[in-house]
Amino acid sequence: MDGTDQLTDDDRLFNTAGKIERNKHTLLLLISMCASVPMLTSIVMLFAAYTAPMFFVLAGFLLVLVSVFGIAFSSIVMGSFFVGVIFFFLGCLYLAFLYNNYNKLSFTALMLKIVIKVMSLYPSSIVVSLLSSVSACIIGFAYYVLAAGILMDRIKKDDANCPHENGSDVCVSNASTGLLIFVLFVGYYVFEVLNNFTHVVISGIFGSCDSPNYEEQSSR
Repeated sequence: MDGTDQLTDDDRLFNTAGKIERNKHTLLLLISMCASVPMLTSIVMLFAAYTAPMFFVLAGFLLVLVSVFGIAFSSIVMGSFFVGVIFFFLGCLYLAFLYNNYNKLSFTALMLKIVIKVMSLYPSSIVVSLLSSVSACIIGFAYYVLAAGILMDRIKKDDANCPHENGSDVCVSNASTGLLIFVLFVGYYVFEVLNNFTHVVISGIFGSCDSPNYEEQSSR
């Protein structure tokens, strides 16, 4: 092996090591984001809901409204006129719903403040929510990694069987489409089970407020 071949092998090894290092940094960044963002946003949202419950509730409803109209506008700009009209119609219905139920938002804000007050009396509900958030982060990260792996594997298999008539076409088989729909269903089902379990536990904690010794418990 001459010097040129040795240099080529060294460069190839250096490039491989660089890719591994970049992938490791990307993976660590993804893990830290999945763990820190839900916790920080939960703390900020809890503080905002307690200090300004009416603004928090109104902002939540308006966020949905802006998202629906944003999808409608983006779809029309991208040429999907039918999809844009559907989302525009849904946005108008949602706007009418907000207009007819605006007087009830104050009651919703009051109930939200009561819920946060009960959480301050029963810190165990915060612990349950924290454990649920951590579990959701871990399960969500594992799910996204597995879903991405399944997607890449199916794309590779479909691409191997693709005729490539124009050289840039992408082939997706019916089996891959069905499998991806099943993966989405599994992810939705798992997260719904986790959410329902958390809601049941916290509802049991909140239900103890109706017990006869509620005043005694709240004074501890």
